[in-house]
Amino acid sequence: MSPEDNKVAVRRFYNEVINQKNLAVLEELLGDHYVSHDLPSDPAALKGFISGFHSAFPDGQITIDQMIAEGDTVALRATFHGTQTGQFKDIPPTGKAVTVPAQDMYRLVEGKIVEHWGGPNLLRLLQQLGVIPQMG
Repeated sequence: MSPEDNKVAVRRFYNEVINQKNLAVLEELLGDHYVSHDLPSDPAALKGFISGFHSAFPDGQITIDQMIAEGDTVALRATFHGTQTGQFKDIPPTGKAVTVPAQDMYRLVEGKIVEHWGGPNLLRLLQQLGVIPQMG
């Protein structure tokens, strides 16, 4: 697969799984031996993690700000926007709108995501929800 084909697969993850909330697409996108170095590696646990975001931030959307691909690797910067109207882990709904940066890197084999690093900046998320004080 070309770097451009790999970008299409990663873009599908954000557009279909995150923004359109179609978790079934994960089965098409993840390779058999998918590993995440920062999020759950088990596909069922990953679905649970993403589903938790969907429940806590039902209006949540992510925008890809920059995407670069070389060989079997895709790297990107993205921004998540949403309002916490549902429970997020042990945090009750705050009604607060958040803007959270994310940085991710993916390795793909034959058009399937097999490795992932990164994710949303959870510190910034927790600060915006008021759970952790802002720095400086």
